[in-house]
Amino acid sequence: MKIRQILGVALILAMSGSLSLAHADTIVTGGGDPFTITFDENGNASYQVFNSSTGTYGPVVNDPGFIDPTTGFLTYALPEQIGPGDVAVLEPTTGALTDGLRFFNSGGQGFMFYFSDNTDGVVDLADTGFPSNFAPAATIDETGPEGNNGFLYVAGGGNPATTNFYNGISDVPEPTTMALLGGALFALGALRRRRG
Repeated sequence: MKIRQILGVALILAMSGSLSLAHADTIVTGGGDPFTITFDENGNASYQVFNSSTGTYGPVVNDPGFIDPTTGFLTYALPEQIGPGDVAVLEPTTGALTDGLRFFNSGGQGFMFYFSDNTDGVVDLADTGFPSNFAPAATIDETGPEGNNGFLYVAGGGNPATTNFYNGISDVPEPTTMALLGGALFALGALRRRRG
């Protein structure tokens, strides 16, 4: 199965050679300032817009994702319009396609689809697989250990005044794991109060 995925990605990349590079950093007239966004597979996200007057990022803005009613894909609204295109996120050890981003504009607003495979058995909102016309013009690798990994897509030269940063959390802890962790922290707090 993984060999088929690798061959599929190789074929898509070969066919997309004539397509334009994903320009998720393109500043569109009236689109706003560059930003950094952190998002995961379950629709949790926040962003900060870079203020060129102060040279710093502004306040954190909550940006929950939603399921696009037409495609069924996890979608995030972006704080500015961007250049369209697809980005593939690969497993660094095998080269398998694990996640994908699609950037597009609609009605004067920038958007990002987030696609993911489902290799961990936990169904997240992004675990829809990839559209048949997914044609990545850029690829990046996941970082971090399995179960706690993510990726960073830097759309630009790295200067915050001209670059958009997309911080994806690829593996989201299971709700039961989070509940157990919360219970353990509550118990530790209760023990501390009794001793104190």
